[in-house]
Amino acid sequence: MQPPDNAGSNRLAIIDASLACFRMGCLSLLPLIGLPFGFLAVRRFRLTFAISRGEWNPARAYLLGGYALGILGMLLSLGEGALAVLLYFNQF
Repeated sequence: MQPPDNAGSNRLAIIDASLACFRMGCLSLLPLIGLPFGFLAVRRFRLTFAISRGEWNPARAYLLGGYALGILGMLLSLGEGALAVLLYFNQF
């Protein structure tokens, strides 16, 4: 007995979304311009995690890695922006 066709396509969509989350997480590490990519990585993580509940996701490591990189990239971008503002106003 073969599984329904939509089960295979759903798994492919989950894998693709997991890899997209990882790509966005990697792009979020770019200085200052990575902030929107971090938001997109976190958003993609939440959507993919909600879709893949109860299903096996072979790219789960990429999904979690993209989420972690997205959070790290957002924090780095916010820190760099705050540092730039402080340096501008204090004119060291």
